Amino acid sequence: MPSQKILVDTSALIAFFVKTELHHKTAKDYVAKHLSQEWIVLETVFDETVTWFRARISSQASIQVGEVL
Repeated sequence: MPSQKILVDTSALIAFFVKTELHHKTAKDYVAKHLSQEWIVLETVFDETVTWFRARISSQASIQVGEVL
């Protein structure tokens, strides 16, 4: 059976990567239960996410998240 795909938005990505975010545990638990799902990240969502990390965390964190995505 082919893997299911999920369209991921900026807030879900931030919640997944940032431990202090309100929904971090929920995002991590979801990913852990759906390991075979392929993430679809639109270019605009990618841009918003790395920009958020650059503005709120650091340029290095932005680069690291961008490389993971």
